[in-house]
Amino acid sequence: MNIGQTLIKLKTIDRNIEYLGLEPNPVCAYYVEKFISVNRFTNTRVIAAGVSNINEIVTLNYYMDDVTDSTASIVADFRKNSKIVAEKKIIVLSNEILKLEPKIAIIKIDVEGAELMVVEGLIKVIERDRPLMIVEILPVYTAENRERLDRQNKISDLLRDLNYSIVWILKNSNGSLKGLKVISEIGINTDALQSDYLLLPKDAVNDILAAHNANIK
Repeated sequence: MNIGQTLIKLKTIDRNIEYLGLEPNPVCAYYVEKFISVNRFTNTRVIAAGVSNINEIVTLNYYMDDVTDSTASIVADFRKNSKIVAEKKIIVLSNEILKLEPKIAIIKIDVEGAELMVVEGLIKVIERDRPLMIVEILPVYTAENRERLDRQNKISDLLRDLNYSIVWILKNSNGSLKGLKVISEIGINTDALQSDYLLLPKDAVNDILAAHNANIK
């Protein structure tokens, strides 16, 4: 959830829409709770924990001198060429503990390398609700980056098992939407700008792409 960037966009569209944010960084969670209170948002909840396939206390590594560092990761050595400037112990929980209810329509995942752990932790929710998922998967850059590539390939395998398709969200150089492209594998991407994907139930792909194309100006 970080400091609520997506929450703001969502509530701009519809203040009454239901929103649940999960955020293991206590500073960010506290900030968003205050933001919700000041703006008197309804149908809005925050859980001060991350989502994972395990239930435990893990280390969050910070790569920026910022208590809300959006690049922080629980994946050891995720940014091998960057210095860890701080560490914090945080809580991550699976849906076995979280028991996420009611039905979930959309899931957004932006977790700096821990995408596989999140999808595995939510697998029963995904099977139950068949949500649309918006996921950032940062580039592998090179085949020698085995840890990132292995996690990425496991995500692709898991999505096939779940009968989901991968749709690449292509962007222009200014960050605006360029288009959507159905792909079979994420592959070796070298452009950090092109790191966002839609994960869609296969039976929903055609309708969603048609709706997207119909709204392109």
